[in-house]
Amino acid sequence: MGDAIAIRVLMQHLEVNEEAAAVWVDYIENLTFGHDPVIYDLKRDVENLENLERALNLVLEALDFGAMTQAARDDLGRRLIWGPHTDTLISRSGEEASSFDLEILSYPEKVGRKAADSLQALEDNFLTIRGAIRSTKRHIEKSPSARIGTGRINFSGIQLVKSAREVWRFATGNDAPNKALNPASRFGKFLCDLFEAFEIGGDPRAAFRAWAATQ
Repeated sequence: MGDAIAIRVLMQHLEVNEEAAAVWVDYIENLTFGHDPVIYDLKRDVENLENLERALNLVLEALDFGAMTQAARDDLGRRLIWGPHTDTLISRSGEEASSFDLEILSYPEKVGRKAADSLQALEDNFLTIRGAIRSTKRHIEKSPSARIGTGRINFSGIQLVKSAREVWRFATGNDAPNKALNPASRFGKFLCDLFEAFEIGGDPRAAFRAWAATQ
């Protein structure tokens, strides 16, 4: 990707100076490469949400009070608090705390208690988490933005269409087309040049149609 090329494209099509063009280039880059369009992969997303719920159920079953011996639960608790230092502490049982270095003594405050609290929070919030998983699954299954497979979707191309439209509207005061792209139009030439400047593969017209389908 060449920012210098993109800056020249914006200077030419929007008739702005280099400084303004550079600002627009940053905006386009952040929106195009920092975000994906709201498109769900129906099969993959639902399947992984179901996997997440199954994994959550397995974790909760394993943490059930009767699933492990008290000895195992106690040992797990110690190792959550003291992490990789647990065996050292056991082998040096009875020694004064002052004999241990700061790395060991500070571990519970820096890491251990957060880990233990996180596991407890998972138990405490099981119903809320499961409810969110199921609600997300239902939303995706009904969403018009869900697709059966997203492997062939040009996500960066769709986002570039979106960012180019916004820049065009702000810089020219005119709305870009919202149904079909004419590559010979002013906006069409602008968008096609942006695809080249940002080295985004695929047909700009196909990306425009894909963007329109998300609206």
